[in-house]
Amino acid sequence: MTGMNAMQYGMGGAGGPGEGKALPKDQQRHPTPFRIASALAMAGLLVACATVATVVDPPLAQLDRWNRAPAAEIIAEPVVTPCPAENPACARLHTRRAEACVAAAMALRATRAACPGLAARTLLECAAEGYRAAPRSPAFAANQAQALTCLAHLSAPATRAALAAEALTAARAVPGGRAAEFVARAQEAAIVQGER
Repeated sequence: MTGMNAMQYGMGGAGGPGEGKALPKDQQRHPTPFRIASALAMAGLLVACATVATVVDPPLAQLDRWNRAPAAEIIAEPVVTPCPAENPACARLHTRRAEACVAAAMALRATRAACPGLAARTLLECAAEGYRAAPRSPAFAANQAQALTCLAHLSAPATRAALAAEALTAARAVPGGRAAEFVARAQEAAIVQGER
């Protein structure tokens, strides 16, 4: 008897349990036209749902894309509009883009420098914009304070004070006993503004 027939008839070897007894049809693992059609229908349904999500909920579709995207792609693609605050995907989109932008900006710093130079200004603006659009969170407060402080140092006097004040608010929310470090940097940006 072939291996397949042995499986169908439940032969477990000489004298084994179930010898000579046929397995019920629902326990036999043969692909049938019905199973193949069901699998194809399920795959089609998943594709259709993804397409509907793109049309019905663009922020959720963008978040799904960004879950697989490199940081450079996230930085280059603005958050979809409209992106209402009550949509949970929107907060995550703004935060994710802000985090990608600030990480790229900080990567441009010179050795031992606290802030990058003018080449990072656009990235810092991207980060500041993203953090403003997202709900405030202590988990991101350090990066937000850093981005705003560095942007303040690179900005014209007319906007520097407002950025330093915004950085100070974020710095005070930094958890884990690190707030003082970020508060000092934000205050320094404000003092530089006062001296100009």
